[in-house]
Amino acid sequence: MSLNVGLRPPPRVIADPDCAEFGCTHPHRSIGEWVQMWMAGLESAEIAALCGVGRWDVQQVIDRRVRRDPTLPVRRLKRHLHPAPATHAQRYGFDQKLAEYRWWLATTGHQPREHGHTDLERTIAGWIRRQRAADRDGTLTADRRAALDQLGRWQRPALGAPKDGHFAERVDQLAAFVAEHHRLPTRYGDPGVERVLAVWLMGVRGVARAGTLTEQRRTALDTAAPDWLPRVPTGP
Repeated sequence: MSLNVGLRPPPRVIADPDCAEFGCTHPHRSIGEWVQMWMAGLESAEIAALCGVGRWDVQQVIDRRVRRDPTLPVRRLKRHLHPAPATHAQRYGFDQKLAEYRWWLATTGHQPREHGHTDLERTIAGWIRRQRAADRDGTLTADRRAALDQLGRWQRPALGAPKDGHFAERVDQLAAFVAEHHRLPTRYGDPGVERVLAVWLMGVRGVARAGTLTEQRRTALDTAAPDWLPRVPTGP
């Protein structure tokens, strides 16, 4: 008799090149994020598809949280109908965290990760996650979104942000930069577009070396900047 009778099949793993650019891999099994996404208005099936896990697993987590705190469904609805205005402390906190996020990008050249090596990296990554959640449920103000947009790609495509359109825009910016400066952008260059492009390009290189960059995107990059991916020495 088979030992697999009654066992649920493993969830389908989604390999998303855009997601890999942010240093994360599927499946996403952060129970806290599942609940936050549900509170932001997503249904369990949507959460399962975005995170590369089984819908049954997500629904079980949500059901347990609701049994533990029966006020969650009401708070979920109220969050959409009556979003609370930002306090003075929250507005000040946003500016401070935005400055830390700007410094992190300029210093490290990559997006902060919630499982990073330092408390600062984990703190900034958690703050960015909360801004994404606020943007999804409509409580992120236009001025805050504009401030984040100036720093580059802060949205995570795996959670529904534009993908191909954003990539094409970055490729066009890269082509224009190379045509003007006759070199690739670096994170030590001028703050603003050059550093944003440098951070983005570093992420794309990581995706390419992992073998998950599509041929269409590779061709677009080859056309915009033929030397965008330095060759790695393979030995004598």
